[in-house]
Amino acid sequence: MSFKAAILMEDHLNDQYILKPLIESMLASIGKPNSKVTVVTSPRIQGIDQLKRNLCGIVNTFAAKVDLMVIAFDQDGQDGANGGKSRNTQVEDWLSQCANSKVQLLCAIQEVEVWCLWGNRKDLGVPWSTVRSERDPKERFFDSLTTREDRLRPDKGRSRLITASLSGGFDSIAQGCSELADLRQRVKQMIDAK
Repeated sequence: MSFKAAILMEDHLNDQYILKPLIESMLASIGKPNSKVTVVTSPRIQGIDQLKRNLCGIVNTFAAKVDLMVIAFDQDGQDGANGGKSRNTQVEDWLSQCANSKVQLLCAIQEVEVWCLWGNRKDLGVPWSTVRSERDPKERFFDSLTTREDRLRPDKGRSRLITASLSGGFDSIAQGCSELADLRQRVKQMIDAK
């Protein structure tokens, strides 16, 4: 029986092209190479506020269908440094209202498009730490790596760029993106505990 995972994101129209291959690669790296990964597309979530409103309903719907549910969202500068709650803590609080132990959170620092940059980091002209700390990496770095042809495609270059980022395997991208290494460790522990 194959391992089943679902990914809920704050906007699947663009993010699915990054997250689906990323989660498939992560699962393969922990011994689940034939996992069936589904992107949650209904209801269509557009933004963090809709994610909050629909979170428990979606989690409850998928709980019986999957072995793992990943909820992925952008940090968008909300790291808690200014004294407020971090985006991750906010989503943890919302999730505490839902009853499910199969859920793992993945908070992108700062946006999921950063993971697409790993494979082309040498072309960015700045240290990787600068990319990771940039509040608007999509506008500053990601857009500059997309071609005219990319912008005409539904994925806007995301598939091409995440493929480059994953070309060294999941271990490579996890070295540069600690939240991915952390997710893999938590998922592996969850699987091993079963």
